[in-house]
Amino acid sequence: MIFPRRAFAALCALLLWSTQAAAQSPTYQLEQVVELSRHGVRPPTPGNRKEIEAATQRPWPVWSTRDGELTGHGYAAVVNKGRWEGEHYRQLGLLTGGCPQPQDIYVRA
Repeated sequence: MIFPRRAFAALCALLLWSTQAAAQSPTYQLEQVVELSRHGVRPPTPGNRKEIEAATQRPWPVWSTRDGELTGHGYAAVVNKGRWEGEHYRQLGLLTGGCPQPQDIYVRA
């Protein structure tokens, strides 16, 4: 059968081309990470609480933390997310081990 031989030859040519292209791929360097993220689990801010209660004509439930502050669950979720992202970037070779130096990082919340 001629068709399978042609298909095999085309597949071999494609694999050879893709390995050559991968060998010539550029080296990347992480310059910055911009992340837009929703806040962790927390009750509404005091202003939002007033708006919610006015709109629903019902009191908002009492939370274990003050208005606008992370709950224990929200704090744990943010910590775990940061750990995962750091490890992910390290596995990709975009971050070195350990903590960055203060002059190497800028965070705005």
